[in-house]
Amino acid sequence: MAHTSRCSNARTDRCNCSCNGTLHGGSTSLAPISSTPRVVNWTSFSAVMSRAKTALESWLATAAVSPPDSVPAVTEQTIGMISDAVAGAVVDALERNGYQWTNADHVICDFLAAAARAMQEVQDQLEQAVAHMVSAILTARQREHRSAIPEPLAAVAAQAAVNALMKLSAIRQFDDLLRATRILAIMTCPAPEHHRAVVLYCISPLGKEILSDAIRKELTDSLPRGWTIPRSASIT
Repeated sequence: MAHTSRCSNARTDRCNCSCNGTLHGGSTSLAPISSTPRVVNWTSFSAVMSRAKTALESWLATAAVSPPDSVPAVTEQTIGMISDAVAGAVVDALERNGYQWTNADHVICDFLAAAARAMQEVQDQLEQAVAHMVSAILTARQREHRSAIPEPLAAVAAQAAVNALMKLSAIRQFDDLLRATRILAIMTCPAPEHHRAVVLYCISPLGKEILSDAIRKELTDSLPRGWTIPRSASIT
């Protein structure tokens, strides 16, 4: 049976369509879902998500007054800027085109989660660009008959270039914007426990400084299949 709007508004694990409950409360498909159903205790999962959101609110309140050294720009001002710029732009575009929606429809948090995912992918591509840089450099130098650079040395130099780029203030500001986008998506989501994209791309990357090991373990144990928090995930 196809996924229906009635099912997408469900708040329990009972499923009358083909999604096995994984799309209840949100219809995002930003990442593949396993075809093997997993029994989920949605009441327990909702309680864990509530504790995670409370921990985030507490951490945010503390960070706004006394930001930790590792996240100097996580403030209400930064999140407010994302809200005004990104969320405001989404709302204006939808309203100008006559799209009718309510806060319960997971619209704003859908766009924010998608934006967070896209930003993370851009950052990942830069961090993993060494091989592409080496190939481009060696090919270009050979084509233009310039002196050859040994490939191992080119790799070391390319990695040094990437490392230096990642330390620049512009990249740190990008990190701050990404973190603020994730936090805003979580805070504006009417029911994160029913919104896979928010869990996968916003809550999952939050590190130990925000979510305790106990909460992260509870989330990992209770998440539906396809919502898994990567073991190496940390706040970016």
